[in-house]
Amino acid sequence: MNKEKGKGKFVSNFGFLMASIGSAVGLGNLWGFPYKMGKNGGFAFLLVYLLLVVTVGFPLVMGEIALGRRTGKGGIQAYKQIDSKFTFNGWFAVLAPVFLLCFYSVFGGYILKYFIANLGDLFNLSFGVGGANSEAFFGNFIGAGLEPLIYTIIFHIATIIIVSLGISGGIEKFSAFAMPTLTVMLIIIVIRACTLPGAMAGLEFVFKPDFTVFKGTGILKVLGAAGSQMFFSLSLSSGAIIAFGSYLDKKANIEKNAAIVTFSDTLIAILAAMAVMPAVFAFNLEPSGGPGLLFVSIQAVFNDLGKTGPFFGTLFYLLVLFAALTSSIAMAEGTISAMLDAQISRGKKPNRILMSFIVMTLTLMGAILVCIDALGSKGLWHPFGLGTWLDVFDLLAEGILMPVGGFFLAILLGWVKPKVLDDELRTGSDYKTEKFFKFCFKYLATPILFFITLVQLNEFFGIIKF
Repeated sequence: MNKEKGKGKFVSNFGFLMASIGSAVGLGNLWGFPYKMGKNGGFAFLLVYLLLVVTVGFPLVMGEIALGRRTGKGGIQAYKQIDSKFTFNGWFAVLAPVFLLCFYSVFGGYILKYFIANLGDLFNLSFGVGGANSEAFFGNFIGAGLEPLIYTIIFHIATIIIVSLGISGGIEKFSAFAMPTLTVMLIIIVIRACTLPGAMAGLEFVFKPDFTVFKGTGILKVLGAAGSQMFFSLSLSSGAIIAFGSYLDKKANIEKNAAIVTFSDTLIAILAAMAVMPAVFAFNLEPSGGPGLLFVSIQAVFNDLGKTGPFFGTLFYLLVLFAALTSSIAMAEGTISAMLDAQISRGKKPNRILMSFIVMTLTLMGAILVCIDALGSKGLWHPFGLGTWLDVFDLLAEGILMPVGGFFLAILLGWVKPKVLDDELRTGSDYKTEKFFKFCFKYLATPILFFITLVQLNEFFGIIKF
């Protein structure tokens, strides 16, 4: 236990890396990246995404780790210590994961259901998919009311149990097991997908240069989609990276760790595209299938694989389940860390179990709404004129708080206090990327993040048609 902070710390740098990569690797990679790529031109989207990751994503990851380690605090107190005028940005970072978990845990429940269903098919049990039409199976499940809620609660409880066990005893141990396992499973799925008849068309979609989608204002749509994906995928402005940085040893090399986290997340996102797109094209499915890409289109692939389908289906959904859990525990920790700081600042002993329970209760209320709504099929009222409660929570988190939070972090580190983290970044490293880091924050991240925020809002409200 870290006696100074009273919140715990990572036992090893490897544990920090696995937890941070696990925070980044989740549904954003295995679901969001392939379907957003499908909607935005394949390789063209990939190119824009890679440029954003290098010039915006990497500096933001490095900045958030350094911010957390220098202050030893979660989002709110970290910003307050650096510059009290930016405390509001800490609140953005702490609130964003609350809204994210409201729908993320529902998808976690869906994934758990599909893992169990494919496992049932593998052993010829009655609770499997059983060769049913994948679209009908998905529709019947999400509209069943109680069943998806039960699976959501199970996923929710699993998340909170792991977080309540602490940094080294829960988050680090689970991530150190889950991430290597996830990587091996993903490689197996990629190999199988790429050996399907007709899979080459999917690989061409991912890697063959085609910039048709950039015509007119299309490039703006692609930039907005790639930007939102970068935030969701890297867990930026969600409190998680700052919190994990606050538990990091002073001897650790932040510069190197940020590069490893960013590279690993991007690599797994590309591997996810190589697992999904060849299968989608091999079976003539729609590459821009949204939620259906993971739960309808891919399940249809497993149904058509014959006897090997249940095996690969079980493996695939277990892979996605691990990824979803590593991200959900990081999101929860982003909020819980700040709540523990508040207890400590009031002279109280930090109670991780109580704070975990509070976060679970808050986010479960939102998750119940998303479950009942069944992706908009139940005709419920939705704020802001949006079509689903999932869209409402996604707007608040990924559409507003996360890109706006990144924008103000860029303002802070690029313009207001450009040298404030220099000593922290030099601790444990040579800080070779100093000039690149500062140039990106000052001249690239600030305008790009402002623009991404505008495009994101337009994506939700459709003011301008791209």
